[in-house]
Amino acid sequence: MGMDAEIIVIGPLEVLDKVDCLEYGRQNYDWDTPKDKIICRLAGADTTSQSTDLAQLCGLGPWDLNHHQIKRLEYFTDFEELDPIGGKDPIAIFENIKYLLEHGCDIWFMPNG
Repeated sequence: MGMDAEIIVIGPLEVLDKVDCLEYGRQNYDWDTPKDKIICRLAGADTTSQSTDLAQLCGLGPWDLNHHQIKRLEYFTDFEELDPIGGKDPIAIFENIKYLLEHGCDIWFMPNG
């Protein structure tokens, strides 16, 4: 059995909207206020190799479940050699995570396998 993984974010609508990770497009959140908390998927990986790379990007072991909440930037490792993950540039994923952490969002790495 293989593994897939994703990075899940919970944060204010106004912050998540800036990194373009809203699941259903901004117009579908018209009933929400800018400060309302929204859950979204920031990045996803479909293969075991991509999932391992996504975990490495976050400075995590893919199955180290005690550390899957991403809380500090120093968790990040060297990622410039990574291939695109789920069609996204690893540097863009890193920059989005950095921005979201700076704006008080809760972020988790979630493996499935």
